[in-house]
Amino acid sequence: MQNSDIITLIHNGLMAITTHSLDAADAYQVYKFKKLVLDAYTTINTDEQELLKECDIEDADTFNIELEQARISDLEKFEELAKKLQKFNGLRQSLYNEPVNVETIKPLSYES
Repeated sequence: MQNSDIITLIHNGLMAITTHSLDAADAYQVYKFKKLVLDAYTTINTDEQELLKECDIEDADTFNIELEQARISDLEKFEELAKKLQKFNGLRQSLYNEPVNVETIKPLSYES
């Protein structure tokens, strides 16, 4: 499993899955998996913040505003900011392609 798979699981609503209809053992397996995915997602977010700092981007929202303003008025500054953004996107893509260690979870039975 890669970090991009974790992002996909979170964005597709994994955390909204309920276990009310499962027996306790199966419900625990679902809880355990959700916790592992959430922990991995938190780590990815922390790593993304570090990547922003590595690319000299202090605040993403402010950077986006500066980029948009520079696109309109200052081509030289826009190119500089675009290089930072390109570097960040490359590093983030590498982060997303890294494998993540999610321990083995027992599969649920079909009847569950």
